[in-house]
Amino acid sequence: MHCSSLYAGAGNRIGCGAEFCLGCGAEDAAAGEVGCGLEGASLGGREITGGRAGWQPGQDGSCAAANPQGEFTFLCLPVPRVHWCRSEFFAGVQSFAGQANYAALESEREEFRGSSSFGAQYGMNFTRPLAVLDEQASMQLGVRGAVSNFAGADFTDASRRQVFLTGGFFRRVDFGLQGGVVADFLHDDWYAELNLSQLRGEISWRTARCNEFGFGYMAGLTDDASRSVILEDGAAVADRVEMEVINQNRLFYRRHFHGGGFAEAFAGLSGDDDGLLGASLELPLRSGLTLRSGVTYLVPEESSSRLDHQDESWNLALAFVWYPCGGCSATRYQRPLMDVADNGTFLFDRQ
Repeated sequence: MHCSSLYAGAGNRIGCGAEFCLGCGAEDAAAGEVGCGLEGASLGGREITGGRAGWQPGQDGSCAAANPQGEFTFLCLPVPRVHWCRSEFFAGVQSFAGQANYAALESEREEFRGSSSFGAQYGMNFTRPLAVLDEQASMQLGVRGAVSNFAGADFTDASRRQVFLTGGFFRRVDFGLQGGVVADFLHDDWYAELNLSQLRGEISWRTARCNEFGFGYMAGLTDDASRSVILEDGAAVADRVEMEVINQNRLFYRRHFHGGGFAEAFAGLSGDDDGLLGASLELPLRSGLTLRSGVTYLVPEESSSRLDHQDESWNLALAFVWYPCGGCSATRYQRPLMDVADNGTFLFDRQ
């Protein structure tokens, strides 16, 4: 496997890890996939559009020329296939807390008891180019599972199980305007069972010198109310909880590294004027393996309550990410732009 840096125009290097490789696998070559996400049926003329490198498919009239996505064909009809080079798999740990971590002792009193959650996370994220904008837009679909509170909490014996689903569209570039929008769904099963959803997006300007400046947002789509069961003095007490998604507005800065990976910092406000601070880091460890970490902290709006700490929301996550096609796939254009939602990007509290 050989990776080379791309150049655009006369001496304008597309750096920051914008490498491509020829020969990510015999399967991809046979299917017409040109290196780590630079799809095409041939290595025909190359052009640079909007700061993104693209390949023009061959025009030999064959099924392959009419089928630049590298799909299997039957009687010249495309049959969808999975390109694992466009996928990422991850597993790690997380620690987080929010208002859902504190349960009411009695329905008629503003008295809560609880603690943070700690556990494991795992999942995958998959992308596919779209036949629009000369295949310079893509879709993504991912899932994240999380299990925490293995020994329960002081108000419940149950462990906490979460499933996050993320799907949407994005466009990556080497420099210029890039962005994406996705819909997130969360199923949270603990002392109460909740189903929530939000819309999440970002738009940014990426410079030729590896800097990226942008704006991100999260907007709640559906809230939920559920019957809850907590333990109080050894007895099960039924109650009802109502949760709503926290709207977020963030300004962020990313610094992309020449060898792959990036560092990011952000600040912003929630829909209730709470402060938002956070950072993330992605470091390549070896070919196809990356270390990803992130922290998010919601600063409660100032109040006189002695229970201010129960209004905090925070998340600390660490995971190893594996790219099936090796290190080159970690910098391809088809790499998912938006991570699958987690407890740092999907925040919610009591209504």
